[in-house]
Amino acid sequence: AEISHRFEGHCLLQNIREESNKHGLEKLQEKFLSLILKADVKVGNEIEGRSIIERRLRNKSVLVVLDDVDDHKQLEALAGSHAWFGKGSRIIITTRDEHLLTRHADMIYEVSLLSHDEAMELFNKHAYRKDKPIEDYEMLSNDVVSYASGLPLALEILGSFLYDKNKDEWKSALAKLKCIPNVKVTERLKISYDGLEPDHQKIFLDIACFWRRQHMDEAMMVLDACNLHPCIGVKVLIQKSLIKVSDDVFGDKIVDMHDLVEEMAHYIVRGAHPNHPEKHSRIWKEEDIAYLCDMGADAVPMETEVEALCSYDVPDLSDVVANMKKLRWIRFDQYQTSSFPSNFQPTELCCLELHKSQQKELWHGYKLLPNLKILDLRRSSKLITTPNFDGLPCLKRL
Repeated sequence: AEISHRFEGHCLLQNIREESNKHGLEKLQEKFLSLILKADVKVGNEIEGRSIIERRLRNKSVLVVLDDVDDHKQLEALAGSHAWFGKGSRIIITTRDEHLLTRHADMIYEVSLLSHDEAMELFNKHAYRKDKPIEDYEMLSNDVVSYASGLPLALEILGSFLYDKNKDEWKSALAKLKCIPNVKVTERLKISYDGLEPDHQKIFLDIACFWRRQHMDEAMMVLDACNLHPCIGVKVLIQKSLIKVSDDVFGDKIVDMHDLVEEMAHYIVRGAHPNHPEKHSRIWKEEDIAYLCDMGADAVPMETEVEALCSYDVPDLSDVVANMKKLRWIRFDQYQTSSFPSNFQPTELCCLELHKSQQKELWHGYKLLPNLKILDLRRSSKLITTPNFDGLPCLKRL
């Protein structure tokens, strides 16, 4: 509103991803033209819509905001070329996918997370409909703002949810957030995940569960061994703002993500069975490891969904792990147990890391693991014998 008067026409086209899926590109073109021209415009088909936009707007200076674009076809239908708009026009595109902008945008800006003061102001407007919190609620407001970590989406949703709640209900909601994420926040963040290819989804979940704030080189090595093609996959995740890669003080690459994005990933992994880790695709929490040990091998179903398992200072899990036939990556540190049993036969296993293992041998005799590429036995000082390498035809790193 502050700058729109400088242009001959202006338009804020919201929720393009959702509107495009519901009503198609032609309806979006009609809405776009009608808002700018302040007239009822009908479009026969998408090609005609492009032609009308170029013909009617090429001599007009316009201010346009295209919100939540998720497909290059949307940009081609609404703003296919600079030549469609008059001199001095400004087309602003918001998207979760930086890659969409590389062919269309002159400049790309990354939206920063809100500072504490900005976050508090936004939250207050939704929670109290005013700039400052009610005096008794100031500490609780700080707790919510801290949880949201500067993410506007979370602040708006949580503020609106808490708007008509009393102090006890606020405390109850905050206590719940520490155990169970807000579903509305999670589902909105999950939109970016849902748009990923299956392999990229696996990479994202692996990073969120095992590799956050860890060295990128080691993560890439394991992900590559698992045939997930991480070089392109990680690039996609960065472009979709799901992860960030930065240098630490030593110049090493470290992978990280927002707290709520990590929480969303864990929500996906737990799925419909939050209290049954044997049904999760990834296991990394010590309490879940302990749960599996308490269950014992007989209680763990033969067809588990577990793909990756990581634990430090682990108890005897060998019999339990033997039932996990879909495992592609195992990492155990200080493995305090005997050899893996004879029925340990994870044919999809690509990476086996046993750091500081107390084993004298990994398993008895010959064992065929046709996909194992990495066998990491560093600092396993009690190891007396190596396995029969004839059963590891794809081994690349020892």
